Amino acid sequence: MKRLPLFVLGLAASRLVVPVSAGAAPVATTDDSCTATGHGTSYTLSVTIPSDAPAQYGFAVSSRGGRVTNIALAADQGTFSTRSLPNGASGAWITLSPVLPGSAVLDVTTDGPIDGQFTVTPASSSSPAYFAPLPCPLSGTAAPPKASFTVGRLASYDPGARAWRLRVTIPGAGTVYATEPEPSVGTGSSKQVTQKPLVQSRRVGLSSAGTVTLTLRPTARGAAQLTTKRALAVRLDVVYAPKGGRAGTKIVDLTLEK
Repeated sequence: MKRLPLFVLGLAASRLVVPVSAGAAPVATTDDSCTATGHGTSYTLSVTIPSDAPAQYGFAVSSRGGRVTNIALAADQGTFSTRSLPNGASGAWITLSPVLPGSAVLDVTTDGPIDGQFTVTPASSSSPAYFAPLPCPLSGTAAPPKASFTVGRLASYDPGARAWRLRVTIPGAGTVYATEPEPSVGTGSSKQVTQKPLVQSRRVGLSSAGTVTLTLRPTARGAAQLTTKRALAVRLDVVYAPKGGRAGTKIVDLTLEK
């Protein structure tokens, strides 16, 4: 999907332009705001995006004390990346389409407790690849526990559908989906490439507790590998977003055999 350039002449007067260093391209602000809750190694970051903000394709996150090891934005499919990050950031969640204005909730995992605040840097789709960073102070209120759910250890192949079925059991109403957390390079520059997944799946929801089945279909890259191999080795982020609650994520390693 081709993305439109974001940095154009004629930005609104209220939108500041901040030079990052001598000779560097100017970086626009987004007027986003952010607050964080949580403790230990599990945190929730709530980013408020104004209705007139420029289009944003995810967020890079840095922190005081602990290093960011994983990020998930439950409402938007994307990729966790540790490459081509802005200064100080240790991870980013890059989306396939612009994050809608309003409240974007990021589930952030770190390798240790955070001291005081995070820094969030919204992602652009063109060079510079990121907007100006914004502070995300940590409040004293602990985040609610992540949703608990169970992912099947094996995915069965359906010859008729030419896809694999993965069962996920959830404790209440909500939505389930899976993505491959493949490392990505950059956020849209013509000289940068994002690693394409081997399989893809659609979101599945239930209005009550029960078991949902994710259909994992091979992408063009996955189908090409299957012509020489009889199996695909994939690592998936399986996300359960409960209705009115905090999303939970589980990483599973699967060998998908025909």
